[in-house]
Amino acid sequence: TTVDAGVLVVIAAGNDGPLTTIGDPGRASKVITVGAANDLNELTTYTSIGPTSPGADEDVKPDLVAPGGSSFRSGILAADSNTADGDSTSFADVIANDYANLQGTSMATPFVAGSLALMIDALQQSGTSWSFGSSAQPLFLKMLLSASATELNQEREQGEDNSPTLGRAAAPKDRFEGHGILNPDAAIEAELNELDDESAA
Repeated sequence: TTVDAGVLVVIAAGNDGPLTTIGDPGRASKVITVGAANDLNELTTYTSIGPTSPGADEDVKPDLVAPGGSSFRSGILAADSNTADGDSTSFADVIANDYANLQGTSMATPFVAGSLALMIDALQQSGTSWSFGSSAQPLFLKMLLSASATELNQEREQGEDNSPTLGRAAAPKDRFEGHGILNPDAAIEAELNELDDESAA
């Protein structure tokens, strides 16, 4: 309903691991559901997988992945919640308003939301006004972001189950990585470049 009102909705896939299915609202077909990759472009051990049999208002999920941080690689530097500077809640927050090193699909999701904000800005700078009258523009940007993603084509980190497979033409989207890892530069380029019409020549 929100997407039908012209609003882009970006949802974290969840951190329940390679054997647990993404829950609601990430299963909804029109939202953009985001899994997590590490800094070697491998699916993280924690990122959840899509449903085997999506329902009528669902889709193959996730849609794509973005950097989410990893216990085995680098984390994502995030704004501090000012609760604790250590893993233990009994360890006091020594410095207020500093940063925290985190991981999760909730860390990956802002990369996609920020990319979409840049895509909206590029659209508006090219003269297209955003309309809140239908799902047409949110689904257009979702399509561009998905089409410009790059398949990981690697084993999941630590040899965990359910690694993505190279799909390309036959099955370009799978329930482990979706279309692949976010590539915002390619999405914006696809959005702005005009194709030559050879039939007009």
